[in-house]
Amino acid sequence: GLKPIQISARLFTLKDQDIVDKVERLLRDVKPYRKIGFKRRSMAEMVGVKEHQLSKAINQKYKKSFSELMNDFRIEEAKLRLRD
Repeated sequence: GLKPIQISARLFTLKDQDIVDKVERLLRDVKPYRKIGFKRRSMAEMVGVKEHQLSKAINQKYKKSFSELMNDFRIEEAKLRLRD
């Protein structure tokens, strides 16, 4: 008979890409990372997905956690402001 195919949960799917696209637009246009206490839950709500879906997409795309990604954006913005 046929063997069942196992699909890894680590695959980066089109849904993950859609989530990442929305996250990138929000980070670029709204800059929610500027808000004190901005949490993964808030980003998930803004994107319209569950927290674990958001985390999976970010981890797969950037090889970073949500917190690390937010800190990277904060640091890059600080660098830009210091140059100006």
